[in-house]
Amino acid sequence: MSEAARAAEALVGAWTLRSDSREILATGEKAPLLGAHPTGTLVYTGDGRVTAIVLADGRKAPEGLTASDPEAVALFRTMVAYAGRYTVEAERILHHVEQSWNAKWTGTDLVRFYKLEGSRLTLTTAPAPNPRDGALSVSTLVWERLP
Repeated sequence: MSEAARAAEALVGAWTLRSDSREILATGEKAPLLGAHPTGTLVYTGDGRVTAIVLADGRKAPEGLTASDPEAVALFRTMVAYAGRYTVEAERILHHVEQSWNAKWTGTDLVRFYKLEGSRLTLTTAPAPNPRDGALSVSTLVWERLP
């Protein structure tokens, strides 16, 4: 069995977000991507599907039953969500995005470099413009396998 096949098998399951960070490449500045205590769930299925949702900490619920336009914008800007297929290579995972909170990602491949250590999965993005501010960045998310 190849390293990629072993990794693909080890990825199957549900993961919860433990931490995130972002480095802006132009300045070297490092900071949390979505606040000090983001939450998230990442699911890889055995038949090659991936679903991811990441939420910033401190998100505020709308005042009323439905969000006002400013509330909806704030909620949109404090999340990342997508689903699609994935393929695993020796050092990276390609997320083939079929649906996304940000339609700009739909139909694209997101490159994630991975490291599996016990029940921890670290995913690091390839350098790319951040969808919130456009700054060329690398983000790192650390996930823990759910029981």
